Amino acid sequence: MSERVIFHVDMNAFFASVEQRCNPSLRGKPIVVCGNPKKRTVVAACSYEAKAFGITNGMSIFEAKALCPHVLLVGGNPEKYVDIAQHIFAIFGELTPQVEIFSIDEAFLDMTGTCRLLGRDPDDAARLIKQRIRSAYGLTCSIGIGPNKLIAKVASNLQKPDGLVRVRQAEVHALMTRLPIEALCGVGPKLQKHLNDLGITTCEELGRTAEALLVGKFGLLGRSLKRMGQGLDDGPVAPLAADGQAKSMGHCYTLPRDTDNEEAIFGTLLRLCERVARRLRADGYQGRTISLTIRYADFSGVTHARSIPHPTDNGLRLYEVAREIFQRYCDPLSQRVRLVGVSASQLTQHQRQASFLEEEVRRGRIDRCVDRLADRFGEFTLVRASACAPLVPKSHGFLLKATHHHRSLVLG
Repeated sequence: MSERVIFHVDMNAFFASVEQRCNPSLRGKPIVVCGNPKKRTVVAACSYEAKAFGITNGMSIFEAKALCPHVLLVGGNPEKYVDIAQHIFAIFGELTPQVEIFSIDEAFLDMTGTCRLLGRDPDDAARLIKQRIRSAYGLTCSIGIGPNKLIAKVASNLQKPDGLVRVRQAEVHALMTRLPIEALCGVGPKLQKHLNDLGITTCEELGRTAEALLVGKFGLLGRSLKRMGQGLDDGPVAPLAADGQAKSMGHCYTLPRDTDNEEAIFGTLLRLCERVARRLRADGYQGRTISLTIRYADFSGVTHARSIPHPTDNGLRLYEVAREIFQRYCDPLSQRVRLVGVSASQLTQHQRQASFLEEEVRRGRIDRCVDRLADRFGEFTLVRASACAPLVPKSHGFLLKATHHHRSLVLG
């Protein structure tokens, strides 16, 4: 059986590169893409010129300016990025039906049989992709080719920007021998520290570690870590079109200032839950697993989740679960909070179960009323009193506090 040929295509500094392409005056200069540059925000993306100064995604604008005082701040435009990304993904779809969109700027392609049908070897097919993206949009990408998704993603990071690296199955062991564990997708700073404390610094060392030790330390994740250290990954490239369903829906919000005021945190959380619920209802989804993300003032963060017996698309129900998660895992707060996020996963579509409980029926009527008003007069026309000032989306999709130009009715 011939080995699989998996591509990982990663657009280089995507948001920043799009802005530089659209505005020639930004080319060759250090820029960061962020929310409203005049307000409290963080770096969503940065150009390679900015990265040279040590600026990274997620950094505050204050920190970015400290590293590079002449850095240029550009307000993000998600609609523009999504539009270009969709066209790029369409290029992939012309070469293989097996395309898994991993994020807005990266995707996995299963090219196992496609390369031969095109009459090209994998390297030539990768060069074709790079050439078509550059010709159509003036953008570069890095492509990793491997026998599985894990190795393909590692390979795409080995030569940036505009790289092309192929790792064959026979070369995997040599790669893992010298590869640091932090190069693996999913191994962040905290997990890296725990592994380092065990004397594990390279993927080879991780692959040689006894599974019992890893499972004892990390639970079921330990089994996956050992396989990752060995360069093993049986996961298929899973096109979204296979079932046509979203995997999760969520929103997060950076607070105007770091706070330990739980009333302000819960008010923000309720608004986010209502926003997620409206998205769920709009597409006919309900979620069974609710996740809460809290990011603290020092940029450290935690995410916890809880599954409920019956899926829901009701904002108040999402909020009740998210608040319980907060009170169980985050209360009392260890420090001030800068960001709150909530998401719903384990989604089901068009499988609503009739309820005869008076409270559930009442909530359903309220939801339908809120949706009709929002469709007619705009989102957050009607809000719950306990949600404090509503959040309204700007035209480019970032969320800000409502201004005096936006009037809202209050739902008690």
